[in-house]
Amino acid sequence: MTITLCTQSPGAGDLIIPIEQTDELANQLTGIAQKLALPASILQRDFKADAKEVLALYKPDGSRTYLLGIGAKPQEIDWLRAFRKLFFDQKAKLSEQLGIDLTAFDAQIVEAVVLGVRGAAMI
Repeated sequence: MTITLCTQSPGAGDLIIPIEQTDELANQLTGIAQKLALPASILQRDFKADAKEVLALYKPDGSRTYLLGIGAKPQEIDWLRAFRKLFFDQKAKLSEQLGIDLTAFDAQIVEAVVLGVRGAAMI
């Protein structure tokens, strides 16, 4: 597995959007719904951002956007565990070209995500 860190979306393939369970959850989901041309009420009803929760959303071109719940007030280990579980559970379904939106998170979170992804490959 090759991991490439990019500052821009790869544009094609699947996308993982990690989401913390905060008071801003409804606003975050509304923004995601607008980008994906989905009703915000559906995302707000179906996704609570619980730790390790996954919601796969399919686009007309066949690519997927995965919402990954990180839980409330997560530590780095929670990020690692959420990504490890996602990559282990979904390894047969994830596309070869995959983006992870970490634009709002710091270097420690990026490190935890990379360790979680690599950890899933070893299981």
